Amino acid sequence: MKSTPFLLVIMALIFASLACSLTGSGTKTPSADEIATQVAATVAAQLTAITGGIPTTETLTPTAEAPAPTATPAPPPVLRLFYNDGAGNLWSWSESGGARQLTFSGGTIDLVAAPDGSRVAYVKSSDYLNHSLWVINNDGSGERQLVSIDEFSAMKTDPAMQGLAPDFLAWTPDGSSLVFTTTPKYEGPGYTLQDDLWMVNASSGERHQILAPGVGGAFYFSPDGSKMALVKPDRISIANTDGSDLRQVFTYTPVTTYSEYAYRAEPVWSPDSSSLWVAIPPEDPLSPGQPTTLWRVPVNDSPPTRLGSINVNFLTPVALSADQTRILYIGDGAVFGDNNTEVHIANADGSGDSLFFAGEAGSPLTWSPDGLHFTFVISGAYNTQIGQVGGSHANLSDTGMAAAVRWLDNSTYLFLNRTAAGWEIRRATIGSPSSALVYPPGDPAAYFLFYGFAN
Repeated sequence: MKSTPFLLVIMALIFASLACSLTGSGTKTPSADEIATQVAATVAAQLTAITGGIPTTETLTPTAEAPAPTATPAPPPVLRLFYNDGAGNLWSWSESGGARQLTFSGGTIDLVAAPDGSRVAYVKSSDYLNHSLWVINNDGSGERQLVSIDEFSAMKTDPAMQGLAPDFLAWTPDGSSLVFTTTPKYEGPGYTLQDDLWMVNASSGERHQILAPGVGGAFYFSPDGSKMALVKPDRISIANTDGSDLRQVFTYTPVTTYSEYAYRAEPVWSPDSSSLWVAIPPEDPLSPGQPTTLWRVPVNDSPPTRLGSINVNFLTPVALSADQTRILYIGDGAVFGDNNTEVHIANADGSGDSLFFAGEAGSPLTWSPDGLHFTFVISGAYNTQIGQVGGSHANLSDTGMAAAVRWLDNSTYLFLNRTAAGWEIRRATIGSPSSALVYPPGDPAAYFLFYGFAN
């Protein structure tokens, strides 16, 4: 801190004092040099007395500010695909590495990619009666059989069952294990579940039964990974992911399907894992005017709340947007029972219902993650349309066909295209041409392509 103004005041007082003493004495008038010497000595003495010898000025060195830490940008997501070919082999594809064949013995009939894309689980069968479960890394290494044909056979609860297969196969949210229920296989039609639940560690192969046959069901993991919803044809229960604390939270009247399979509700978890949203068809979905009811089901033992109702075409799913504010569904046309149906958009409680499209419409129905765009099918199995809330619709594909649409982000999606030469997995952005990512080998008329991805 500088003290120059203070020194000037002191020096002024000293000069004034000296002037008085010099002019008021009867002694000889000193010379200019002598006055300067006396002033210097007096100033020094006065400063020493006033400051106690502490220097009257000091130099401060400014402290350099530490640079603000720079956040390391997150690496861009890496898209990885897994898919089958006409020979039943499994393949992997990534933008950096291209296509890679993972298996060479055929028989792959189903797959599910790990959440991080590091590996893929797949089901093998040569006759659709006997099944085994496998896992392999995305580079083709580490292939491992997790459940053999004999081990699945040992899970049968009825000797009349000719085989057993995993169903509702899914990775645990942390990607460490696989969970599945089982479905019996017979010669001829039919589809049932044993309503059991199994877990197998994908690294060690350690397997254990979480819930016994008749106790489990179709399952849906909560977003936080701590719970799962278990669905039977007449109820929804909640349990921890290890099967503990099993509690029934909702019941409904079994729905007539006019076929061999039993309808099961498809609940959707809230983002905070505190409740389920679910649409329940009427007991007889072919009965005119019978509504599908919409429910919010808490998982903390509070009673379910009926939100509202809508009129849905026979057993077509109701699609809930990711932010859970809107629903998309197929309704009956003006004349019940004809081939004309309608695409409707409404709030998640059924209010604010609006007609989007009238004609020959159907499912599957999908929402973009931001809930602004959606897809539906018109006039044929693969004529997929993309619509915009508050806007119009157009062909989703620039190739004339689109199946198995999967959204990567708010504006980018994957779909299957079939040409005379073979299947393609294509990627597109809304409003832009699509591009083919892979061309799986095989006669497209002889097999159906299925795929999974991690992004």
